[in-house]
Amino acid sequence: MRRQTMFWAALVAIGMVFFGTLFSGALEDNPWLFAGYWFGCAWLSFLMLMLAVYDGMALRAELLAEEKRLNAEFFGSSSVQKKQK
Repeated sequence: MRRQTMFWAALVAIGMVFFGTLFSGALEDNPWLFAGYWFGCAWLSFLMLMLAVYDGMALRAELLAEEKRLNAEFFGSSSVQKKQK
């Protein structure tokens, strides 16, 4: 879900930058529209950045949990087998 959100936010932000530069004349006529438009683009970019940081932290937590599980499975079973002999 978070990666789909990042994808769509990136797609919209890229589209906003493209259309903002293409139709910059219409935006420059109204300073509030200009500021609001580029603020929205900046907000989407910030959203993508925060989702990327969150995704990296979540991925790291998943990897650490999996590493602990594998270590417990591998070393736990070998120590049990040694104790039985």
